Amino acid sequence: MPADARGGRDSPAVLAGLAEGSSVEDILRSFPSLTEEDVRAVIAFAAASAEEDLPVSGLPAGL
Repeated sequence: MPADARGGRDSPAVLAGLAEGSSVEDILRSFPSLTEEDVRAVIAFAAASAEEDLPVSGLPAGL
């Protein structure tokens, strides 16, 4: 991972690192400008975004 990640534009790199098995500590070493709170915020944002994309059950098809 590049060592210049910061903020939302680098969220995919942080998530990719976590998906590849990097720990939060690994991410923090790779992205020294981030805090543990930043990494957790990226995870929370991704979870909320994924939840928004989930289909709503119980609605008729086509709605």
